[in-house]
Amino acid sequence: MARRYLTEVCLNAETPYYDVVIVGAGVSGLYLAAALPLHYKALVLSKDSLSVCNSQLAQGGVALTLNGELNSHIEDTLAAGAYMNDLRVVKAMVSESEKVLGRLLDYGVEFDKDEGNKLNMTMEGGHRKRRIVHSRDTTGMALMEALIRRVRGCPNIEVLEYAFAIDLISDHNGSLGVSYNMKGLNQCVASNAVVLATGGIGGWFSRTTNAPVVTGDGLAMALRAGVPLRDAAYIQYHPTAFKLKAGGYFLISEAVRGEGGHLINSAGVRFMKGVHPLMELAPRDVVSKAIHDQFSTGSEVFVDVRHLEPVFFQTRFPNIYKVCVENGIHPETMPIPIEPVEHYHMGGVMADSTGATPVKGLYVTGEAAGTGFHGANRLASNSLLECMALSERIVRVLETKKPQKPLVKAYKATPQLVLDSDKPNISKYALREIFDTALPLVKHNDILENALEKIKIAFEDIENTELTTTEEFEVFNGLQVAKALILDALSIKKSVGSFVIE
Repeated sequence: MARRYLTEVCLNAETPYYDVVIVGAGVSGLYLAAALPLHYKALVLSKDSLSVCNSQLAQGGVALTLNGELNSHIEDTLAAGAYMNDLRVVKAMVSESEKVLGRLLDYGVEFDKDEGNKLNMTMEGGHRKRRIVHSRDTTGMALMEALIRRVRGCPNIEVLEYAFAIDLISDHNGSLGVSYNMKGLNQCVASNAVVLATGGIGGWFSRTTNAPVVTGDGLAMALRAGVPLRDAAYIQYHPTAFKLKAGGYFLISEAVRGEGGHLINSAGVRFMKGVHPLMELAPRDVVSKAIHDQFSTGSEVFVDVRHLEPVFFQTRFPNIYKVCVENGIHPETMPIPIEPVEHYHMGGVMADSTGATPVKGLYVTGEAAGTGFHGANRLASNSLLECMALSERIVRVLETKKPQKPLVKAYKATPQLVLDSDKPNISKYALREIFDTALPLVKHNDILENALEKIKIAFEDIENTELTTTEEFEVFNGLQVAKALILDALSIKKSVGSFVIE
């Protein structure tokens, strides 16, 4: 596929200029924006409203190592990632813990504390000690509220909601800016630096905990700009998702098991005994595969909290309790039925421990980043840590570079289109079926190869077609990302971490 831009792009002396353009407005993007020096003029592009993103849905908390006790957190991260992680990146991310916590407290995030006013840390899968700070069971919401409030109060930051980023504009010297669509109008902005904070790929799966707007757009933008993906085939399935009556899935936080919840099968047996020394708190890939094995025998699987004090559960997990009751499950007397669903993409745009990509001036942070931090499987609650630790490090790099508006050279590029070409004949729903079929928890080479052929055929229809709507942009991006994921999956010959193949 040779297409570089999805629409015409044009930069000139009249083009609006920002020192930094941040594409994405979840925790990673807003944290970075809020941390920028005030003399940096920044633009944040939010695909939807600021309240619609994966970060808003995060329940468990932020994995933080305090008081310099790094080694056990590093080891737990490596063990969960099947030792496929980049050790230097792991050390770098974990080492940012105290800086991240200090900034969040300064922004007014109210984490849960014990009677002695100390942070009330919880336990989650793969962790051998309590190191997850949290705000009840709605930590993501607490972070987003504080960050939105902070960003709204920064005079140097402009936020555009419902602005769909289309392409990174670049030449042989590096990043030049971004094109985006807002209210049906394509526009361009120039910038010295661009940061992708666009999240993962979960919106392409029907069984997922992700928001539907998360469709891998940043990954596709980077691919068209010549930046490869790293660890593309490593997709995490969260073991404990509760199917809602109205459709969709609701996460039963790992912290529920961290606070004493059990996993049982239809016979009431705690089947994780003998599977892993940490039992229910084994890394997510281990637990998800064990649940899959239970399903293969015809058994259902449940999270059981009936042995816990009801007042404690309702107080500690008020949102989970509320959602369960609204869907006919009373956790104090009934086990909660669960199943593994797509949750997180360990892979992403190739970058180093400062978020820098091979394109000068282009950075990436959060779930969109492929730094090697997570290896083949993410440790619980390391995602929010990465969102903020990597953004922290990008800000430090930018602080060393004095922002200065360049003399914008005239730049124009137009896609080579077939004017009488029909619109693409693949819908979002058809593409979602390809993701579901090709990239489930347990994968098969013949199905992957068949899906790759379907993608190639779809590209023949869309490659030279004029794209005008958000859905058409998303489908093109989804096809491009699916191709990269499937090609990477076909290159892996044995199961490792989250990647299970039979």
